[in-house]
Amino acid sequence: AEAAERSDDLPAAAALYARELADQPRRLATVLWDLQTRALDGGRAAEAATILAGLEELFHDHPDLELRGDGAVVARWDVVNTLAWLKATAAEADAASVADARRLAGEAVVLAGADRSKRAPALDTLAAAAAAAGAWEEALQRSDEAIDLADEPTLRAEFVTRRDRYVRRERWIGP
Repeated sequence: AEAAERSDDLPAAAALYARELADQPRRLATVLWDLQTRALDGGRAAEAATILAGLEELFHDHPDLELRGDGAVVARWDVVNTLAWLKATAAEADAASVADARRLAGEAVVLAGADRSKRAPALDTLAAAAAAAGAWEEALQRSDEAIDLADEPTLRAEFVTRRDRYVRRERWIGP
């Protein structure tokens, strides 16, 4: 696993770590989260999505799993919403990926509950997934809900920018 990681084959490293650390879910989750972050930071969204799919399975099997470090907490919501976003905004998303993005985004909204700081981004992700499916009215509705819930001006501005695309019946591409 470490050799694959050193050679920058992050999906292979993730698969090998999954076997090596199968009996250590918290440690495995930390390693997978770090690998997907590295992939995203390197502009490799498809690789990050592959790694996140494995991490989503791990969180599904261990629903109370949380990662803490550097003042941040990573929980199932973070994994599900990030994976949904990557699938919904991929340049060449096929119908199966878009359907999966919609399912995951819906789950992220449920996991967010009444937490506005999570619900607004989850609704934005659901809007992106609806737009990827060509469900423009749903995309606009979910986008409006996200905008209404967004407390942070920068986040609200991002949501408005995406909503403007949906009005023109254009999906959002890229992270």
